[in-house]
Amino acid sequence: MPLQSVTPGEVFTVRVYKAFNQFLWANTYEIVAVNDEPNAGEAFWQNIASKFVNLERLIHFNFIRIDRVVISSYVPDGTPYNPTSFISLPSGQFGDYPVSFEPVPASLCMLVRKNVTFGRDGRNLYRGTIREDDMVGSFPEATLSPTRRTNVQNVFNNFYTDFFTTTIFNVCMASGKPNPTNIRQVINFVVEAKIVSKKTNNRYFKRNPGVPSPD
Repeated sequence: MPLQSVTPGEVFTVRVYKAFNQFLWANTYEIVAVNDEPNAGEAFWQNIASKFVNLERLIHFNFIRIDRVVISSYVPDGTPYNPTSFISLPSGQFGDYPVSFEPVPASLCMLVRKNVTFGRDGRNLYRGTIREDDMVGSFPEATLSPTRRTNVQNVFNNFYTDFFTTTIFNVCMASGKPNPTNIRQVINFVVEAKIVSKKTNNRYFKRNPGVPSPD
């Protein structure tokens, strides 16, 4: 479906791309419309993108660039390319988290659960968000410090409240092909103590073949 208009129940994918030198990676969210918008132009989608940029800026290091946000329809409209099925919005803003202590490697990720009422919760892994002083414990594994967890949890809480009350969308988890047959609203985000190790060369996940890859 094209992005020029929005109908209730329509699902969109939001990908926020980050960059450090030649290293590029993304985090993915899904949103579902609860109201209609017959004239969804660039300004409309820019407002949505800015909310995700602000969310991620507040948790990423200040040397990480929020490169762009790509918002795409859940259902592919054309293969391999349909210009109305997605919009790419450049950002160029940098993270806000200061590097006052040594950053841990990009393979060590902060884990944030996307809570839903039924079924399995979703999860996002965030690279470039943890300093050495943000970790506590040692053997058998270190965990995220309570202070860092609280700070990041407040960021997600504020984002969720603002997004829920000032847009026509809810954050969701959707599944099914080609149309979403199961849409579950995310009721909150929970920052976990667990730190997850994830290879930096893992394949980029792309549901919609009409959406360009991050290169």
